[in-house]
Amino acid sequence: MKTRQIIISCIILIGMLSACNLPSGGSELPTAVSAPTEIIPVPTEPVMSVPTEPTIPTPLPPAEPRILYSVAGGALKFGITFQIPRGVGLAGVTSMTQTVMSPLAGEPTDFVGTPFSWSPDGAWVVFVSTRTGSAQLYVMDATGVNAQPITSEGENASPAWSPDGAWIAFVSTQGRESNIYLVKPDGSNLACLTCDLEGSEISPAWSPDSGTIVFAPAVGPGSLIVINVITKETRIVSSPELKSAAPFFSPDGQFILYECEQSLCVNTSYGNVQGMFPSGGGADAQAAMSPDGKRIAFISNRDGNYDLYVANLDGTDLLRLTSTPYDEMHPAWSPDGQWIAYASATAFQEDYTNFDIFIIQLDGENMKQLTKSPDNEFYPRWSPKP
Repeated sequence: MKTRQIIISCIILIGMLSACNLPSGGSELPTAVSAPTEIIPVPTEPVMSVPTEPTIPTPLPPAEPRILYSVAGGALKFGITFQIPRGVGLAGVTSMTQTVMSPLAGEPTDFVGTPFSWSPDGAWVVFVSTRTGSAQLYVMDATGVNAQPITSEGENASPAWSPDGAWIAFVSTQGRESNIYLVKPDGSNLACLTCDLEGSEISPAWSPDSGTIVFAPAVGPGSLIVINVITKETRIVSSPELKSAAPFFSPDGQFILYECEQSLCVNTSYGNVQGMFPSGGGADAQAAMSPDGKRIAFISNRDGNYDLYVANLDGTDLLRLTSTPYDEMHPAWSPDGQWIAYASATAFQEDYTNFDIFIIQLDGENMKQLTKSPDNEFYPRWSPKP
């Protein structure tokens, strides 16, 4: 049992670590009202070089929803391709096929951290690979082929595609510090967004209008910071006393949900504290917000092992979706808000744990195991609506 808790704690920790012509479409947000404001200039000159690549033509996204997931030890798979017509349920699941991403020139692949992000139109995927020795970003199409590198230096992780499709934010480590960078999907216009800030930053997440990014400190207690990608203005949006991690915006951009100590916190996007999610005596983590912004899915060990729960933003209407002898993690909402995909342990021994990908409806019914292999599979992410 002690070994099992160490394994799960390590996996959760890994999940938390998740020429500059900047976008002109984002709108500048007003100054924080009730939170301290700090204006820090950020250099606009690129700090590292990237290979010159031609602009990639845009393919048509697949017609059916897809779940992409990563496999521990160096693989990335287009999980299960399937379609669930509204109101039909699992009887309508079709085309249960699995496709392994084609490695570039047949070279081995290895994916780091939260290793990928869908483009907003579902036509492309950005991912991290160490196939050339260091962790670099690649973009491939939604069929899992045509992978092209878009970075060449540093050690890179946590790519996040902007909602307008124009930029990819990511974490790059140069020497002892990690910073947030921006790059175009074709590898052009690379720029460091946070190189003048003190410390290291991780977990970039875009606002819905693609105008700002929220990120977390890499180590220790520290404030979440929102930075405007046009003006480079920054504002603090959480208490510096809290150990804040894994932030993301609500779909309307009005709130930021994040992990705080062993609970979940909700602030406005300008730093006004809305409250701490009631933890029920356990540790809550890995929250994901529903497409309409009204519910969250998360994991918690409040009832023993880490199970999957859903609740309103204020903690009311709490529902436990799973009750298994093992642990669940990495919940992800389907684009229509009707299903949640997640990883769950299906076998546990003293020196071996096996995780597979499942889906479940919001009432805890119709749980379906989508993968069944000796590999450990994590981070399921649905393709966006076409």
